[in-house]
Amino acid sequence: MLYRAIRNAERAKITHAKAKHGVRFLTVGKYTICYRVDRRDVIELSTTIKHPNDRFDKHVGQLTALQRFAANNRIHLKSEQGFPPKQFLQLAFSIFQ
Repeated sequence: MLYRAIRNAERAKITHAKAKHGVRFLTVGKYTICYRVDRRDVIELSTTIKHPNDRFDKHVGQLTALQRFAANNRIHLKSEQGFPPKQFLQLAFSIFQ
């Protein structure tokens, strides 16, 4: 019961961040990326990496990446002209697989 309440509160944080702050999430291999477009071709992002021995849980990855994003532990990337942000990040992070 307590676990369910905590999980629902965490889901509410993720939903609030998506609706009010324009963040999006993307999973590429073992990376979960929390990002938003800062300016036309500048992407602001924070990541989390799944440990090889852990089972994949989309929720935990999104929550951890969002917490890092909210704590200003983020970087800015300039995307290439003509690439949508999601496609650019998929391409950039697929190199690390």
